[in-house]
Amino acid sequence: MAKTLTRRGTSLNVGSNGSNTVAESTGNRIAFGGLTKADATFTVIPYENTAFDGVFGTDLMAGYVIEINYQQKELRFYDGVQQVDLNGYSRHKLRFINNYPTIRCAVTARNKRYPGWFGLDTGADNVLTVAAPFVRQHGLVSKLPKIGSAVSQGSDGSSYENPIVLATALHVGQQPFYRLPIDLSQSTEGTDAAADKAGYWGNNFLKRFDAVWDFPNRTLYLRPNNNLYTKFF
Repeated sequence: MAKTLTRRGTSLNVGSNGSNTVAESTGNRIAFGGLTKADATFTVIPYENTAFDGVFGTDLMAGYVIEINYQQKELRFYDGVQQVDLNGYSRHKLRFINNYPTIRCAVTARNKRYPGWFGLDTGADNVLTVAAPFVRQHGLVSKLPKIGSAVSQGSDGSSYENPIVLATALHVGQQPFYRLPIDLSQSTEGTDAAADKAGYWGNNFLKRFDAVWDFPNRTLYLRPNNNLYTKFF
């Protein structure tokens, strides 16, 4: 029998293009696989017509080593990285900015690299959104060819349109990727308008790698899988 969440208090939900006040539910229990978390606080966000029921945040994942295997469509939680076979993986430093995991990357435009810390957003369905302050700082709108536009909806419910451009190159660590379609944010509010991160990788890029997130040691391991050369659109 379904049980209605008991709502106690509110919190500020900051979406990609704005923010809104949402309800919180405390004292809950969540179980998945063989893991259980008691006294969990849920943020009640109206995701409208989405195909999922909820989103795991970093508070739930902290303390674990988590393997995302896109090939076998499995999410695996470990107590230590020594339990994982890391053969064939590249190693990247994780930096947490306001509790958000990021890695060092660079956008190339007109033969010049523009490095920054980019967030990892497995809930986004695009390739990469470059944050509005980073776009303005480096003049990327005029330096990269526009190939289209996209309308996106953030968790706060607001919709916005961004130009899609063709990036000359993107470097994740030392690994280059060429001619990728990326969104250049024009947001004036929300996370895409914040200057603390250069942008956010979406699942249209992240799905191309099996990943091991070593939260205790602040390290991300990536290994290309069979999705690497699939079409972006």
